[in-house]
Amino acid sequence: MIATKKQLILAIDIKQEQIENLTTLCTENSANVIFHAISAIDYLNKIEHPEPSLILLNLSQDCLDSSGAIEAISESLHPIIIIHPTDSCCTTWWMPTYPQLRDCLPGKDDERISTAILREVETLELTHRLKENQFWLNNISQGLNSIVSQGREAAALIHNGRYLKANKAYRKLFAFNEAQNIQHIVVPDLLIDLENPQSPSGSASNQQRKNCSLSRQTGEQFQAETLSFPLFIKNRQCLQVIVRNPSLSESNPEFAQHLIHKDELTGLINRQHFLQQLEKRTEKNPRKTNGALALILIDRFKLIREKRGILYSDQLLAKVSRLIEGRCHPENLISRFNDAVFSIYTSHPDSETFSSFIEQIQKNIAETLFESGEDYLQITCSIGASLWNDQLSDMQELITRADQSCAKAAKNGGNQIQLYSSLSTTIGSAVHEQQQAAEISAALKENRFRLIYQPIVHLNGETAESYAVLLRMIDKEGKHISPDQFIHIAEKTGMIYNIDRWVIQQTCLLIKRAQIRKSNRLFFIKLSGESLDNKNLLPYLYSCLQEAGIDGKSLVFQIDYAEFRTRPTILKNFISGIKKVHCQFAFDHFGFGKFRSIDLQSLPIDYLKIDGAFVRDLLSNPEHRATIKRAISASRPLNIKTIAKSVEDANTLAS
Repeated sequence: MIATKKQLILAIDIKQEQIENLTTLCTENSANVIFHAISAIDYLNKIEHPEPSLILLNLSQDCLDSSGAIEAISESLHPIIIIHPTDSCCTTWWMPTYPQLRDCLPGKDDERISTAILREVETLELTHRLKENQFWLNNISQGLNSIVSQGREAAALIHNGRYLKANKAYRKLFAFNEAQNIQHIVVPDLLIDLENPQSPSGSASNQQRKNCSLSRQTGEQFQAETLSFPLFIKNRQCLQVIVRNPSLSESNPEFAQHLIHKDELTGLINRQHFLQQLEKRTEKNPRKTNGALALILIDRFKLIREKRGILYSDQLLAKVSRLIEGRCHPENLISRFNDAVFSIYTSHPDSETFSSFIEQIQKNIAETLFESGEDYLQITCSIGASLWNDQLSDMQELITRADQSCAKAAKNGGNQIQLYSSLSTTIGSAVHEQQQAAEISAALKENRFRLIYQPIVHLNGETAESYAVLLRMIDKEGKHISPDQFIHIAEKTGMIYNIDRWVIQQTCLLIKRAQIRKSNRLFFIKLSGESLDNKNLLPYLYSCLQEAGIDGKSLVFQIDYAEFRTRPTILKNFISGIKKVHCQFAFDHFGFGKFRSIDLQSLPIDYLKIDGAFVRDLLSNPEHRATIKRAISASRPLNIKTIAKSVEDANTLAS
């Protein structure tokens, strides 16, 4: 058995006793697996659960129609093993229709079931390793091609003693005509000698470094240092050669200036040189300066880097830089301003021309397909822009305004432009808020809100299943909108109270359905501080519980701990009110700012939810560990349970 990451098996309608037996059998065979139990009803009702590697489905439950269950569950695209109530199970009828279904086995034969699980887990491990290797090789190929195509140093790829490609620096060094096609031209003998390494491919010793005399196309001789190593590109063994000419070394003043001013990855000027040049253009008389600055941020670049790799993301930045450079006038200042941020400064623009200019850049980036292995990636950008006016006193203020506008564009969902000026910012912000408020109002009227449920794992043996109730708004195109994009406006306009009412009502109805099935569940609902100010909140809660015919013991209301500092009396009255109907209470985002044990003692609190910011770097941050220990020490004598958010690995859990 190949051991890599733990594989999660979603056990649908599997009894706990059988899960424990299968866990033992798999562990004895060194399978790195964990089972997560869920009922078929909950699965089909889309109760949130961890993403599985494999699904184990029991079809012996009377509540499910077999073909309907298979059809619904097979939509997940994960491999499925079926457990059937009879000793003999026909598999031929479903295999052609549902290729995800791997096996159909007698429900009581745990040995055969565990063997099938081991087989599928090993297949998943091998597939995972194959994809990792393919991704690694693709990244290397892309990165080396990128070096050859864009690098500052002279670089070429050679195959069978002939050139495949060479970059501009190499062409210039060897005096090739810029328009000349050098593909298949025979390379110098000294370079051919490097193409037959003695050590096995891929080893560190495969790299060769030599000082030698080379000839340009003109016949001129020059001394150079060559660095070469073999690689495979598109199943062909090639040689990459980098040639360094001492006359262009760090001792050369022009080369030194190049290093100081240029961003190595993109070839654009770097941030420091951009600021120096910008200051020169504006220092004479800032009040009479006529210019505009745009900051261009690649949206969700961190996620792209995590999913596609560093080499690909670097190559993406280089391509975006060339796209931007191609839209600009030679007199424009263009730089790689930050990691995934580019800057453009242009002199003497009018507002309309500049707006049209940056809109075209945004459109070009959004419409470009960036190659990524066997598929293509489309990206978007957020642009913040600021124009000189009489109120600006220096370039730093110009940069600050562009930066604020760029951050606002990204926060509002990206793929947009925010133009800052003393008048347009106020008006534009007001118009945007009115549009968002209208969208929220329409979503309430048209029932375009949805609840999703995130499981909370108990480590103290508690039998109740617990879920955090999360809210999503659905736009008119059916796309989910996360709360951070609309909650602020909802709070500002007062519509948050109606949203919180809707969440309470829908959760009460869900609890009613769960209690009919005799399911013991706990739901955590987060309320806004603004809703606490509404005196009708408690009466509405009472009416929802009464209409649903349920007790409040399945509800836990959570409020940010910071609200206690600003609304102590209102919060105490609210907690007292929900306790009358047996609801529970939790402080959320606990840990920010100092807390007093007396605060916990003075309120009937049931849970503390420690903010994820303290948990994510728990292992490496002593201060955060101390904060969590203080919270646990203060809550334990009071029988207050603690919930750690954002726990992502076993080491953090053990801490």
